[in-house]
Amino acid sequence: METNTQTQIKDQVTSIINNILKYGSDINIDDLTVQDKLNIIISESSQALELLTTIEDEFDIELDDDDVDLDFFTNIDVMIVKIAQTLTS
Repeated sequence: METNTQTQIKDQVTSIINNILKYGSDINIDDLTVQDKLNIIISESSQALELLTTIEDEFDIELDDDDVDLDFFTNIDVMIVKIAQTLTS
């Protein structure tokens, strides 16, 4: 079950993902799921790095290297939990 904070994090992360794809590719992102968008982002290392650094900047956090694994980039729910944990620690 998502808390209000997790919902807010998800909305903000989704916006970040959309902005990266909107300005970083010619793909029409409107018909894609968040999972599809994440798959596109991780296929380009520069976009994956942009996602990570933008998340850290937007939330004013520094994610632990151990938290940034393949699951982080491929599952928005994992991403949200790790961001929330970092915010509360």
